[in-house]
Amino acid sequence: MRLDTSTRKLQAVLGGAVATTQPDVVVSYRDEITTTQAQIRSGGATAVIAMNSATAVDICAAPVQQQTIRVIEFISVRNNDTASIDLTVRYNDNATIYKILTVTILTGESFFYTETAGPFCMDANGNRKE
Repeated sequence: MRLDTSTRKLQAVLGGAVATTQPDVVVSYRDEITTTQAQIRSGGATAVIAMNSATAVDICAAPVQQQTIRVIEFISVRNNDTASIDLTVRYNDNATIYKILTVTILTGESFFYTETAGPFCMDANGNRKE
């Protein structure tokens, strides 16, 4: 996933209110700056965010510099709640919403996205779900 304009950010939202505890979100990314002569990779960053039930939260901000592409390397969402949650990950491009995916995550399970493996879920025992 790439954020390639200063108006495009990555958001997550739940399908409704949680029963007890909001999920934790961890996002790691790097910025790539394109010039007329080369592409430069800058150091990465990590953001840790708590969800807010059915209110969308920004899990990765848009790049602020011209010619910068923010590359999402890793996303982790762990369901800390006592009930399953429906998670939607989406692009928000200047208030126009583009849904990337929606997944149901059971109690104790986690959703992951990696730049190389794409999206997947793991059960409460750490086993990849197919």
